[in-house]
Amino acid sequence: MEIEADWQTIKRLFRYSFTSSFHYAISTVTENGEPHVTPIGSLILGAPGHGFYFEEFPSRLPRNLESNPQVCVLAVNSSRWFWLRSLVRGEFKALPGVRLYGKAGKAREATDKEIALWQKRVRPLRFTKGHALMWRNMRTVRDIEFNRIEPINLGKMSGKASLSKNLEALGLNLSEEKQKKILARVVKLGDLKKQITIQDLPFIIAEVLESKSYHHIKLLNCSVTSGLDLESTVSIRVDVNGEIHQASGSGNGGYDAFMFAIKKVMALKDYKLPSLVDYEVHIPKGGHTDALTECIITWDCGGQNLKTRGVHSNQVFAAILATLRIINMQLHERETKESVLSQLGTFNGTA
Repeated sequence: MEIEADWQTIKRLFRYSFTSSFHYAISTVTENGEPHVTPIGSLILGAPGHGFYFEEFPSRLPRNLESNPQVCVLAVNSSRWFWLRSLVRGEFKALPGVRLYGKAGKAREATDKEIALWQKRVRPLRFTKGHALMWRNMRTVRDIEFNRIEPINLGKMSGKASLSKNLEALGLNLSEEKQKKILARVVKLGDLKKQITIQDLPFIIAEVLESKSYHHIKLLNCSVTSGLDLESTVSIRVDVNGEIHQASGSGNGGYDAFMFAIKKVMALKDYKLPSLVDYEVHIPKGGHTDALTECIITWDCGGQNLKTRGVHSNQVFAAILATLRIINMQLHERETKESVLSQLGTFNGTA
């Protein structure tokens, strides 16, 4: 999600959060490096990326911000009906929560407009004793400038809503069938404990939309062992057209060891891997050490260069997936030709 593009969605979610729980959670760090969470109900979002809150009651929060102004604000739609409907459906139609990351400014006196905005929010409660005791004389505010949004994804129930929103942010309009395929891939990566971000999504989309439903070879298991100044070793278990094969290999790195092992298996099927022409590795712009890795391999297939793509959180496995794709493509092509020749032979025999 992007601040400029999705700010109205964020503001709407914050309204639901306040209505359902009367507060948000602001996370800061103490001068000793310990995490600290403060419930704040007075945060008001304004222009994209900007907000402020009234700082009348917290004592620890202001001290934390003096030493480290970085904050994370959590807003969750805690409505019972929202959660009940979502649990019955088995999916969230809208995001259940969001984190906003930013930097807090110095405490200052609130303007009349800011006070009016706050009083408008709590106006329905103006006849209560608590309103007079807590909210009537709010005067001190602190600005927050937000620079990053992180939607809350709760496993498979959040997949469809999150994917639709991210595709919209990327300006992509995909068919329901393609979205299902992309969502299935996202869920599979999520099962590997990988958190998917909007920066990862273009890699996944490209991988899924380029793929064909060829399953002549499937990787059932793969163990890679590497060490400093030691050869890497690989042990694989694959299904080739219903037949299970096991092989091992060693080489200069995990991928080289895998190539040695897979060549052993494919030699039994009278198949030789094409020569590798180029090998590219990419991570999303601004990605961290846990980012998805995209591997694009160019192969020399009889004078014609073909590219295959693999996406995984592990660089070696991204390359392995790209390799399995070229094998599947060529096995499919070979079997299709054999089928056509067989049919032609039958036709000629009966003629």
